[in-house]
Amino acid sequence: MRYYQLQTVTSFSFYESSVNVEDYASRLSFLKYSGGSVFDKNLFSYPYIDKFFAKNNLKPIYGLKVLLGYKEEVFEGQLIVKSEEGYLDLVKLFNMGKEVYSLEDFESKHGLIFILKTEDNRFKDKNYLVSHNFLFLKLDKLFDFYFGIEIYSLEDKEGIEITRKFILDRHYKSLAFPKVNYLNPKEGFLAYRMLKALKDKTVIKEDEEYKTPFFLLSINVLNKFYTLEELKNVETLADSVDFNLIKKRGE
Repeated sequence: MRYYQLQTVTSFSFYESSVNVEDYASRLSFLKYSGGSVFDKNLFSYPYIDKFFAKNNLKPIYGLKVLLGYKEEVFEGQLIVKSEEGYLDLVKLFNMGKEVYSLEDFESKHGLIFILKTEDNRFKDKNYLVSHNFLFLKLDKLFDFYFGIEIYSLEDKEGIEITRKFILDRHYKSLAFPKVNYLNPKEGFLAYRMLKALKDKTVIKEDEEYKTPFFLLSINVLNKFYTLEELKNVETLADSVDFNLIKKRGE
């Protein structure tokens, strides 16, 4: 099986990540990943993804963090480019300059994948999931749609079973979607925490270390946290991506 990291926040999301794209590519290669994407609210990292992923023989997957407004609620998701048409649609959406998109903004946008984040505790409540099924049906109609499964603690591991059952019962797709804000749990965490402290104007406390396990996981850990289907669906998503910006520029 081939492994890909999708939800990675980079230093282009100011104050939110200590991940340098060159280091990200090197770390993915070291851990035997086959490629990866980014989870920023801008497209600024794309030229660097092209350069450093090619250098490390990794498949680039072009992603964009988006906020979706629905009935006075806001949901986080990731748009993934599947094709040239999808890339052009992604650029159009980004150029709208919106902080929060509506479902109407996503109409007639082809060649894109949408991954819905499930980190929020709302997604561990069966009644909540059932009451919002219309939204999920709509996203499933508009996109190649996935629920992004996120596990960061034992509590998450227990609660996510409710989400998994809901997805299975209604024949939606899900995939492994761990978040990365820093590359390793030591130096990377410290740099990330310093950025957060600057942003929030707070003081770093020693006991805060490692309480946010948002670092790049090893393949072994991925296999322990996520189901085979969730990992296979990441591979399937990556295989469906047929766009490379650096090759397009070279035509």
